[in-house]
Amino acid sequence: MDRLLQNVQYLKGVGPQRSKLLAKMNIHSIFDLLWHFPRTYIDRSVLQPTHQLVTGDQAAIIGTVLTTRSSRSRRGMTIISAAIESQGITIQAVWFNQPFMTDILKNGRKIWLSGKVRNVLPPEIHVSEYEMLESEESVPGIVPVYHTTEGISQKMWRSLLERVLKTYLGDYPEILDQSQRQHYELCTIQEALANIHFPTEGSAYQQARRRLAFEELLLFQLRLRSLAVEDNKLTGLVHKEKDDLVQKIRGGLSYQLTPAQERVIAEIFNDMESPWIMNRLLQGDVGAGKTVVAALAMVKAVSSGYQAAFMVPTEILALQHGQALTNILYGSGVKLELLTGSTSAAERSRILELTHRGEIDILVGTHALIQEGVA
Repeated sequence: MDRLLQNVQYLKGVGPQRSKLLAKMNIHSIFDLLWHFPRTYIDRSVLQPTHQLVTGDQAAIIGTVLTTRSSRSRRGMTIISAAIESQGITIQAVWFNQPFMTDILKNGRKIWLSGKVRNVLPPEIHVSEYEMLESEESVPGIVPVYHTTEGISQKMWRSLLERVLKTYLGDYPEILDQSQRQHYELCTIQEALANIHFPTEGSAYQQARRRLAFEELLLFQLRLRSLAVEDNKLTGLVHKEKDDLVQKIRGGLSYQLTPAQERVIAEIFNDMESPWIMNRLLQGDVGAGKTVVAALAMVKAVSSGYQAAFMVPTEILALQHGQALTNILYGSGVKLELLTGSTSAAERSRILELTHRGEIDILVGTHALIQEGVA
């Protein structure tokens, strides 16, 4: 695994400058490169008959370089134009701002190219991708297309990934044993990585996707389990009620709590009374009664001698929840205030002063609650 964490800068063909470009895409190591999956694929074996080219279409052809010439536009742009013979028809292939192409396009060489058809009489293709061939039999089939940044071509991506797979694939750790792979009908991680970058066929690609999705979800679950274990090692505040405030507010509700609310409240109270930090998500439909559950949890904190904060994403929600909590807490003596981004400086200072003195029990607001000087 250590080899996979090596800086990508030292990979052949990268170096300091390209490593800076890769860093823009959050790719720093060999491991990052292996997990930089293609965004799509092109089947280069699909070729258009040259006599059926249509202006505006994307087309791919194979041909032979006849002649090459270089010129400049009025704005100084280098234009490379090559006459390509394909299926008995001569096509003009054009490259813009790539003067090095004159050294690549040698007369008599076979070439695969793809681009947009600009004219059909005579045929002209503005080239977006190309590959010099040793023979027509060497035409690549399915090739990957990657998310990229300026300065790194698709040809460079494929070259990098081919090199990485050849050199480092054997170092990638397999976290599933053979019986687990057989049970879930999964390929090896090495097969998955090889076929997600350079699939040999459709079924291999589908198998690769399935294994990598399984891998990602499994690692995510293991990390969550690890965090839960770490959280259990951290001690928090133990909330023990010092009065009957919770019972008083529950008794003042104008409705009966549902069995689901009662169950969740009991679980939250149990967490609050333990020495461990609580990390809980309360999920329910609109109108299911989540606010009253949160209110009773905050009241338990107040009854235990602490303060509580209730944060929402918008000021409208802050106002709505502030009013709902005020109704729930009516007559209890619990002091509640509202703090948002639009609260005036004078009002903010007053609220903060009262909060710091412990005279406010519950503070409702937006992200203003987590700004410096509030806690």
